[in-house]
Amino acid sequence: MIVLDIKQINEASNMPFEDAVYHAALCYVRAGIPVLPLEPNSKKLPSEGGINYMSATVKESTVKKWFGPEGKYRGFNIGIGCGTKDGVMALDIDSKPVSGTTGLQELEKITKKEGPLPPGPRQSTPSGGDHYLYQWQDNAVSSSSKVANGIDTRGGTSDRCTGHIVAYPSIVNGKAYEWIEGGEVPPMPEWLSVSLGQPWRDKPKDDKPKDEIPVHQINRMLTVIDPDSLSYEDWVKVG
Repeated sequence: MIVLDIKQINEASNMPFEDAVYHAALCYVRAGIPVLPLEPNSKKLPSEGGINYMSATVKESTVKKWFGPEGKYRGFNIGIGCGTKDGVMALDIDSKPVSGTTGLQELEKITKKEGPLPPGPRQSTPSGGDHYLYQWQDNAVSSSSKVANGIDTRGGTSDRCTGHIVAYPSIVNGKAYEWIEGGEVPPMPEWLSVSLGQPWRDKPKDDKPKDEIPVHQINRMLTVIDPDSLSYEDWVKVG
């Protein structure tokens, strides 16, 4: 069970930005939420240092190396890694127009039909959108407008994060991300799971031995075929 204590996280509001990020990062990982450094004033992973989604961590020792007093990424923004069987996925609601509508408008249509979203952590974004956190499950992958125009998801696989959201107290273009609600991270709503569809899986291997035709039998079959019995076009199709 992952519980986001935003009262504790928001204690960072009275700290210098560098200390606020470090404090928030510790709160996230102690709750079991993996974190990543992001470029300052950006939503992107660092271009240097070898950081990728496999780097997402819930280790306090790594957080100290990244964001602590002598941290390599001190003063950087922070992201929440999405994915892994014990982790989270995020529903990203955009306020910007997409094909004549917005994610906020589309979410309103959905909740009118399906009912309100389950209570849980919700974060406001600098652009006026929202992030909702849910428990990761098999089909919780990253997607763009698959749920609806302006509604994206951030997720991953059972063993790794393959997406992220920017998290408080990160700042982009002078505006900060803020947690509006906290609490226990709930399971994904059923309508969201249905929208994302069934998870892709490898087709199980057929271990049943197949009947093999002896080579001499194949040779006999070939000798009775008249090459002139089919047109060139038909032989092309056979080939």
